[in-house]
Amino acid sequence: MTNVNNKTQTVDITIVGGNIIGAATALSLAKIGFSVALIEKTPPSVEPFGATGPYALRVSAIIPVVRNFLQQIGVWQELLEQRIQPVHTMQVWEKDLEHSLHFNQQHPEQHLAWIIENNHIQNICWRLLAKSSCKIITGEWQKIKKLPAQQGMEMTINTADSPSATKIQSKLLIGADGAKSTIRQWSGILCTQKPYHQHCIVGNVRTEKPHQHTAWQRYHNGLAFAFLPLADGSCSIAWYVDENQSTKILEQTSEQHKQTIYQASGAMLGKISEINEINAFPIIRSDANTLYNENLLLIGDAVRTIHPMAGQGVNLGLCDASVLTEIMGYAYDHKLAINEPLILRKYARKRSEYKLLQTGMDTINFLFQNSAITDIRPSVLKHLNKLSFGKNLLADTAMGYHTHLPNKIKQINIPTQ
Repeated sequence: MTNVNNKTQTVDITIVGGNIIGAATALSLAKIGFSVALIEKTPPSVEPFGATGPYALRVSAIIPVVRNFLQQIGVWQELLEQRIQPVHTMQVWEKDLEHSLHFNQQHPEQHLAWIIENNHIQNICWRLLAKSSCKIITGEWQKIKKLPAQQGMEMTINTADSPSATKIQSKLLIGADGAKSTIRQWSGILCTQKPYHQHCIVGNVRTEKPHQHTAWQRYHNGLAFAFLPLADGSCSIAWYVDENQSTKILEQTSEQHKQTIYQASGAMLGKISEINEINAFPIIRSDANTLYNENLLLIGDAVRTIHPMAGQGVNLGLCDASVLTEIMGYAYDHKLAINEPLILRKYARKRSEYKLLQTGMDTINFLFQNSAITDIRPSVLKHLNKLSFGKNLLADTAMGYHTHLPNKIKQINIPTQ
């Protein structure tokens, strides 16, 4: 890792945002052979991640194609097995399990997903970046100047450890700086936002009954409650409530939390014996009207945010990184300009398919909140569960097998963890 300060540097690609998506993208593009600069205001710790200890609040259900991409860039192999929980099955229901939608792993050698802490993945990405050729700049960008023709951009950054600014010139600028992306705002790319008027309450709990390597999701009063299995036998919860309820719930005592979580879960895993931590965040849908502009493109939450009930946020961002890696790899091999509009359009075209998933999540959210069909929903779930082809197609789509992703990450691999 090269720290850059007090001088102008020229690189092929500048990435703003060192979250999971930005860091993984920097790693994958540097592996191809591009010179890459990564700008991050607050770099995460690169201290070795502990095998034991409390779990972080934010976890992701990493789908098989994303797991394969993380393996391709060397991240998966470095994750601690003790912190990874494979998901073998998933149960979705509203009234009772007799009327549930049940997903099993379709291939003996492939799980439905793996539950992993977000900060664990980010930690490994940054530890690998420290060994790479990627230039790391700690600071905030202050100014961007367009250079003539296709020379790209010049960015001025105020660095954390120097009174003078650093300048970076690059042919391509990538905004990976999250849902409130300043790069997107600077570029003039419009973004529509729609609040769901819901909050997601997250926490780590221990239950009376074992989680059975299963993700449990129950709908109650139109909103979902989920237990996500963790490797130490505990569960991460994702509990969606009306925005007016979350503050009242967070203000409850620990014993009250145990009781309300027990009720929200439908007592599926018995009583709650322990709560490590609990918090909440608002849920907002956002959608950029394009994924690229002149010499610039967006990835991850800078492109879109999606209702998290299916756990697709990090997966979508890493799929962005995978597709971008393939396209940029082709450009590198064929000596094509990486900021050529045809190249940027190809990325945008392939990754615009997220809109189908976004619409699907909104439809599910609407159907479970629609009181007019309350009585027929359990029957619909039960009948859908019997339609093997339709159910398997839905599962394969959710796991990324029917998307415009590189073929090599859609292969069924035998998991090492």
